[in-house]
Amino acid sequence: MTDHRPCSPNEAPPTPERLIRALAALAPPAIIVPSIVDDAILQEASRHLRTAAARPAPSLPATAQTLCDWMRRGVQAVAFPGLRRLAWAGAAAGVMAAGWLALRTLSVPPADRAGDFNRDGRVDILDALALAQEVQGGTRLARELDFNRDGVVDRHDADAIALRAVSLDSDATL
Repeated sequence: MTDHRPCSPNEAPPTPERLIRALAALAPPAIIVPSIVDDAILQEASRHLRTAAARPAPSLPATAQTLCDWMRRGVQAVAFPGLRRLAWAGAAAGVMAAGWLALRTLSVPPADRAGDFNRDGRVDILDALALAQEVQGGTRLARELDFNRDGVVDRHDADAIALRAVSLDSDATL
């Protein structure tokens, strides 16, 4: 066992040799940069800083004046690269979104999904219940919900959907 002697407040405790070796193994190997590369980097950095220092920085009043000019003339007078393309892309995206929404809400469902009142992708008893509640409430419903094709959306359509949803007939599978 090693001798443990107390340390004075001004001196560090001795570091165990095993800890020193473990820490040395964790450190990555030193990367040696040749002096020619180091000199080239320093030279390029100095050149860059000299040219940056030679350019005058815009003063705050000039910047504020430029902003006021832009606001007075309107943003279109300022030459922003790609601003016109961005505006056209936004308009095109809006037209596409409106078209998608119109197709989604106004399209007639396929014949095999004609009774899908709640638009969950299935025709089931929940569709019959929802349709019956709307009919009973007096809501005016779209003709696409005319499940029995008699020209009127009424309680008979809800009954037809319910009958088909609970049917054991293999042809009634929706």
